[in-house]
Amino acid sequence: MSRRSARPSNGWSSAPKPSSSCTPTTCWMPQSGERIRGRDNMQAYKEAYPNPPTIQLRRVVGAGDVWVVKARSDYGDGQTYHVIDIVQYRDNKIWRETRYYAQPFQAPEWRAQWVEPMEQAATPAGPTA
Repeated sequence: MSRRSARPSNGWSSAPKPSSSCTPTTCWMPQSGERIRGRDNMQAYKEAYPNPPTIQLRRVVGAGDVWVVKARSDYGDGQTYHVIDIVQYRDNKIWRETRYYAQPFQAPEWRAQWVEPMEQAATPAGPTA
């Protein structure tokens, strides 16, 4: 997924093809309590973003007008976030995007007998269906 694109360069062969703009009309960021309204504001936000993260696309699933992107954002300063991006289309344009960010955390030891550790860099993308 490009840093400045709302659409990854691969994995979306079944997703609607936006007819004019990939910029959503509304972008929701519930964790920070923010919402960006309008394509002009969203474009200005993207252009003004200081030091955009490197984004590693992990998985894209969806159908019709709703698609979910799983990615990992690395801000290059030790901050890494798991990202879930819900993208909703209307009339072949991205209408709404909702982003959730989660920092990795140390797993509690009490559940170690039932789980196995995953190497963060080697986390599989998962099935495509």
